[in-house]
Order: sequence, then structure tokens, then C-alpha cells
Amino acid sequence: MQANIFRNLKFYFFQQHKEFVFFIGFLIYSFIIMFFCTMSSPLYYTNTWNDVNIYFTMGKGLFNGKVPYRDLFDHKGPLLYFIYGIGYLISNNSFFGIYILESLSLAFSLFFIYKIVHLFTKEKFSLLIIFIYPAVLLNSKIFRYGGSVEEFMLPFIFIGLFYSLLIFFNNSSTFNFKSNFIMGYCTAAIILLKINIIIIFFPFLAVAFFMLLKTKKYKTFSLNIAGYTFGLFVILFPFLFYFLRTNSLFDAYKGYIKFNTLYADMNLNIGTVMTFIKTIISVIYKNYTVSIIIFFGIAVFAFRNNYMNIQGRFCLVFSFILLLFMIYGTGRSYRYNYIPVTVFIIFAFIILIELFHSYKKNKLYIIYLYLYNIIKIQPEDDFMKAETL
Repeated sequence: MQANIFRNLKFYFFQQHKEFVFFIGFLIYSFIIMFFCTMSSPLYYTNTWNDVNIYFTMGKGLFNGKVPYRDLFDHKGPLLYFIYGIGYLISNNSFFGIYILESLSLAFSLFFIYKIVHLFTKEKFSLLIIFIYPAVLLNSKIFRYGGSVEEFMLPFIFIGLFYSLLIFFNNSSTFNFKSNFIMGYCTAAIILLKINIIIIFFPFLAVAFFMLLKTKKYKTFSLNIAGYTFGLFVILFPFLFYFLRTNSLFDAYKGYIKFNTLYADMNLNIGTVMTFIKTIISVIYKNYTVSIIIFFGIAVFAFRNNYMNIQGRFCLVFSFILLLFMIYGTGRSYRYNYIPVTVFIIFAFIILIELFHSYKKNKLYIIYLYLYNIIKIQPEDDFMKAETL
């Protein structure tokens, strides 16, 4: 009798706090997998990538009275230097703090992958994809050393994407002050990390706000605009205040906005389009396994109406195309640039898992074996040769 009561209490607690329990599990898993997959972890002597050492120096300077863009220069967003500054405070002579922050970043990403996938399929399949996505990302050449700005963007992308999809999921009208506040917050965070990636949310927001105006829901439109603006303001204001307080706002503009605009140097013409196409072909060739899976998932989602309404499917495809153009339209291609694109691979996983489930019911080990073979990517050689402690 007492054993039954205890089991019932455990079940009740789990049901009431299921998402929290899952998040703790994702957190533990993230710390374990990142221990082996990022060179910021204590397993390695140090992270030898030049870029992360620059970020660490910028973060260290930020917390020791130096002003980014004025006293120290790099062209990434100020939020990245704040993140690395937190890592410096945790450990000022190693990348251990960055390892902790990378693990937290992955845990939040996995939690919102779970929530996104659970919109479309059963919970057990959502949890399965949690193990598949890191295998793709961390075992591929695009990840390499760990600690990139694209890696720290992933939680904000997944959070924003979840609320973006929720707008159009099964003809849902979920679009309120809270969701817009969160999307505004995620947009601002991405602006302060790497500004061109904010395009990923634009189609969803544009269509949603247009539909509100079309149906003359002006009060709802105004409330949602206010929520989005407030979300932007909450994270942008502290940085604006900091740069104003240190008389370095113009330095920040020149070092981040203007420099990256000149660096991109992208005009919309036939030459840009051709450069974009050639670059995309090259990128697909270099990441052909992952790219084939991503394009497969986007294509299937575009033509199946049992997932989202037509507006949602249009936004998903357009968001994917715009993201590719904003990343590769300049003709420049770095392996870590592909990290935000891998966000879209979860839609392919949803399709593949459902296909296998329909043919091999409840035989999940077959899914594991198949996905292992189609996603089998050789790790980067120089990473695997890195010296460990």
C-alpha cells in the first residue's frame, strides 16, 4: 500500500514538473557530451582556436575596465564579449568557464528542440531527437574547436523558432504579448551576437503582423508590437547605456555595425545572386550529408499540410532561404557559418522518425541504426589530434 502511494506521488511529481526534470537531464547530458566535444573543456590543455582566444581577451578586458571597440577591437557583437567575460570570471586562466557556458547553451537548445519537435510528434520521439541533433552538430567539421558565436546563438534561435512556429501551428492564433516579448528578447540577443542572423524570424513576424492588420485586429496588433519592442528594449538598453556611459557609442557603431556592413559589402544584383548560388553549391558539397537531410526536411514540410497551415509552411521555407542568403550572399564561407543552418535539420528528423514509426512500430533501435548511418560524419582531424590532459 505504502509502495503504491509512493509510486503515485513520484508519478504525480513527474507529471507536474516534467519539463523541469527533462531540462535537468538535458543539462547533465550537455555537460557530459561537451566535456569530450569542445576544446574549452578540462579534457584539453586549452582551446587553440585563434577566434575564441580573441573573444576571451575581449571579455577579460570588458571586466577589467576596457571598453570594447574603443580600447580593444574585434567585430563580433558585444553580448559575445559579455558571455566570455562571465567565463573569465568563472576561471581567469583557463576556458573552464566557457565550457560551463557552452554546456548551458546546449542544454537550453536541447530543451527547446524538445518543445519544437513535441509540437509535431510524440514525446518519446522528441526525446530521441535530443540525442541525434548533438551527434550531427558536435561530430561534424562545422563545429571544430567549440566556443564560436554561432554556437552561443543557438538557444536564442531555437527559442525564437519555437514561438514563431507556435503562431501557425495547426491554424493556431497563439500570438500574444508574452510570445512577442520573448521573440523580441531573442532578436535583440542575436543582434548583439551576430546581426545578420536575425533574418530567421522576419517571415514569421511579418506574416503574423500582416494578418492582424488584414483582419483589423488593431488592438492586438498594438499589444503585440509593444511586447516585441519591450523584449528588444530589455536586452538592448543595458548595452546602449553602457556605451553611452563610457562615451563609446560611436566606437561601437563603427566597430560592430559599420565594419560588418563594409565587410559584407553585399548589393542585391545579378552578380550577388550568382555569387550566392556558387557559394551555396560549394557549401552543400562540403557538408553534403547534413545538407541533403536539411533540404529533404524543408521540402517535405513545405508540401505537407498536416503540420502547419500554408502561411506557416511559407514562412519556414522563406526563413530558410533568407538565412542562407544572409550568411552566404557575400561569397564568403567559413565552416562555423553553417551552424545556424543546422537548426532546420530537426524538421527532417521529424519526418524520418515518423516514416520509420509507420513501418516499424515501436522498434526505435532501427531508427537509431539508420540515422547513425546517414549522419555518419568524420570528425575534424586536427580536433581529434588535440592533446588531452
